[in-house]
Amino acid sequence: MSDPNTELKYTAEDWDRIRKQFLTSMMIDTKLSSLAENLDSPPWPLEGSDETPDKYMDYEFGELIELPELKDHPERINLLLNILEETMSFDDPFGDMVDIVESEENKEEGLLEVLDKLHINRKFPISLSALTPETLDFLQQEEIETLDDFVVFSQNMAQNIVLGGDFREFLNALSNNEEKGISKYIPFRYGEKGLHLPEAIAQSFRNYSEEEIFALLAKYGRSISEEEAEKAEEVSSGRIDQIEKKLQSRLQKIFNWFDKQRDDLRSISDDERALERYFAVLQDPDLNFLCQQTILTYGPLGGGTSGPKQKRTPVSGKSSGKSSTGLFGKLKSLFSK
Repeated sequence: MSDPNTELKYTAEDWDRIRKQFLTSMMIDTKLSSLAENLDSPPWPLEGSDETPDKYMDYEFGELIELPELKDHPERINLLLNILEETMSFDDPFGDMVDIVESEENKEEGLLEVLDKLHINRKFPISLSALTPETLDFLQQEEIETLDDFVVFSQNMAQNIVLGGDFREFLNALSNNEEKGISKYIPFRYGEKGLHLPEAIAQSFRNYSEEEIFALLAKYGRSISEEEAEKAEEVSSGRIDQIEKKLQSRLQKIFNWFDKQRDDLRSISDDERALERYFAVLQDPDLNFLCQQTILTYGPLGGGTSGPKQKRTPVSGKSSGKSSTGLFGKLKSLFSK
């Protein structure tokens, strides 16, 4: 119910400015409820798949406030514009960064020094990061191959170009020397130095859907619940084959980069107990299990071509000592450390 004492905080000029900015945002088709949740703002009260910023972009301010779902609800109008304005501020990859590096004579060096301080190799391939496929495609088109390429490109890019999502998050994490944010996108271990092979292997699973993760767990013999098994069945065997081929290709590149750490892993590559201890640093039994299976399947040289060495039929509805319910949420939690 609308509060009769609520006043409209925004003007037509505010709406024109916000709308013009948001038209170029990557978040334009994101549900307003999700944007509100990300901002920790009051929830967006309207439901529906069309409740995205794009729904409102074509309206002038006078038309906007007369929409049936907004008319007589100034609190909704205030919330809508606040969500868009705050998202744009957060969505701008330079927004949090400019104040930090503006006083530096060489802006690029400021971020590169962060990498050096954390003992992160500047030449780490951006293709082995946990950025989304869409962002990686964009960077590939721009011929961005390494972390230092990423930094230089980001600093030299026109500041009126708005890039959101993981591009912005990773850039902001670097600019703020925020170790947890950095570890979300490259295999950096929070609280330590350098890049690490267990995290690199684990990040290979980051961008797969919940259903695909459950399907992999089921194929490799992990006990999952009936609900999870139903979701796993939505994934075709052909899709699983595609995922495994991608995993194999990615693992080969990872092993080539982490050649010294690979040698340590090679010595335990046939020992499930040792592998379980090796991946214990991930602090997630199900993700630990998936990483074990990639090694048991492909070996530390990435030479395998088929499925897991020991395939077992999963028992739906039974626990394996720990429920895997909410695995996808746990994966996201892991990568948010």
